[in-house]
Amino acid sequence: MGALPGLSIRVPTEADIPAIVPVLLRAFGTWPRFPDPAISPEDHLRWKFNNHEIARQIHQVAELEGRIISLRLRLMQTVMIRGQPFLLRQPVDDVVDPDYQGQGVNRAVSDHFEEHLKTGAVSWSFSTSITSHKRPEKGYRTLGRELLVLYRALGVKSLWVSNPPGVGESFGRRVRARGVVRALGTAARPTRVGPIEIRGLERFPQSADRLFEQSLREFDWILLRTQDYLNWRYAHPSAGRFAIRAAFEKDELIGYCVVRLGGPCAHIADLLALPGRVDVADALVVDALGIARGSDANAMVCWLVSDHPYFEAVRRRGFMVTGSKTGCMLRGDELEPDALDFLDQPETRVHLTAGDSDWV
Repeated sequence: MGALPGLSIRVPTEADIPAIVPVLLRAFGTWPRFPDPAISPEDHLRWKFNNHEIARQIHQVAELEGRIISLRLRLMQTVMIRGQPFLLRQPVDDVVDPDYQGQGVNRAVSDHFEEHLKTGAVSWSFSTSITSHKRPEKGYRTLGRELLVLYRALGVKSLWVSNPPGVGESFGRRVRARGVVRALGTAARPTRVGPIEIRGLERFPQSADRLFEQSLREFDWILLRTQDYLNWRYAHPSAGRFAIRAAFEKDELIGYCVVRLGGPCAHIADLLALPGRVDVADALVVDALGIARGSDANAMVCWLVSDHPYFEAVRRRGFMVTGSKTGCMLRGDELEPDALDFLDQPETRVHLTAGDSDWV
């Protein structure tokens, strides 16, 4: 089927992983985006491959003459929309071998999915293009607010750090220089710590479920963040190098921050605190900056929507708006036509972090 005679498209199995990795390396040059000598590409792919039982049924590979030449994986996530759960589908590692690009393989894979595999209430994807905010693909819409890339220099070495890998940020020397100046004029300690204690964790505790349930009071759109999901995403040995930092008050979990480490730029992958506790988010951000410095990172990046409750607290810690944007596109595949219109309302609260994507 498709543009190339003899092209076949099917659902892969774990047995295909050794044949898939070379395609990823040929297409991306480096894969995964944050290489870790302790994790083989095959193990990382296996971790991602098994993200959800439904995902295993709708991944795709394209073959030509017995050779895998294309891959498209899906992350299946649960999003809570005004307190109600819906299944979210996110395409990742969408790749065609360089020898076969521009020959209709992607279109054939998309057609095959629409005809045979399509599932999930909402489809979403991330784009590095600023124009994705202005000209959504047909049938897609935005979050109704900008998803901004915030940058924090950690010293003068950040002037020479390369752009963060794979997350759409393009920081010129002028932006990095402004980041250094802003960072030098920023307080290093939280404005109020009080009884807050921040600890490093190997895994998320069961109390993470309660923290998430309470957060539903504050956000109209937030991905499910249960103990099981968080431990798969950030604590699995093949997920990558993450530091899990948790805030406690009288031994009660009141917030957490996950820091993506590896390379010259660290990322705040996830950040969540009890409703109304911006002071907890602030303390976690300051702690995250210390973790990043200790890892020899020269800069730190955080994604937040422009009207997020934590936005100003993060800005006060020396993060600057870069002008770079990461577009987030949504399409309600199994929802009423106007089901996502609430995102356009200014009072809507959206929680989205870099770790909700596949980019860190």
